[in-house]
Amino acid sequence: MKRKQPKPMSPYAALNGDDRFAAATKIAATYQLETGQVLFAYMQTIAQISAKHDNDTRLATLQPEIDEQFGKTLQLLRGTK
Repeated sequence: MKRKQPKPMSPYAALNGDDRFAAATKIAATYQLETGQVLFAYMQTIAQISAKHDNDTRLATLQPEIDEQFGKTLQLLRGTK
């Protein structure tokens, strides 16, 4: 019998939980940004992707797309491509 492979953990999943400020602070330090920039950009990314999917807010289904877009946003904010 084949075992199911666990889904890879989102690199930004902590931004969805109670420790979002600590996670945003860590990401901000990595990308040389301010914590507020990271939090605002993440919430905007979620809103845009949710709107694109008829306001679906189930993170389990949207998280891969959120991760991809948010990663691109962080690169743009840092000034690299």
